[in-house]
Amino acid sequence: MPHEPEELESEPSTSSPQSSGLDLARSLLAAAKAKQNSAPLQTNGLRKQVRKRNRRGGDPTSLGEVIASLAAERGWEADISSSTLLAQWGEIAGADLAAHVKAESLRDGVLTLRAETTAWATQTRLLSTDLLKKVHTHPEGKSVTAIKVLAPTPPSWRRGERHVKGRGPRDTYG
Repeated sequence: MPHEPEELESEPSTSSPQSSGLDLARSLLAAAKAKQNSAPLQTNGLRKQVRKRNRRGGDPTSLGEVIASLAAERGWEADISSSTLLAQWGEIAGADLAAHVKAESLRDGVLTLRAETTAWATQTRLLSTDLLKKVHTHPEGKSVTAIKVLAPTPPSWRRGERHVKGRGPRDTYG
């Protein structure tokens, strides 16, 4: 027998043998639905903008248009274009280079790449001018002014949250 939402304010009785876990779950679900239906909707400027467009009698606003207007309103265009460039790094650089050199970030016009080995880092530095030309052919690559190639990160001896200053396990090597 499901409980009414008003009964949830008091503690559920554990002494009654006929109420089961299933009944309790149903009553909690009913209370959550009632609370959701009674709460006023929170509207922001974006929802109002979509509603205004739809009231004019035109076609419904596409998701791409809504996202583009939100990005323009919040100033996210640069972040979106840089993340698009980083996501499509494999297509720009080619499969061979992208397998060994990963695009890490694009900040202030500098594309930062991290190579798998020092040999790949050296080779990428030698090819950086040609690579910059390829990046400029990409629509989001127009803002790239330089390419910075980083060597691979060395292994870390740290384990866990806490760390004691000193050489750690390497202090007994010699």
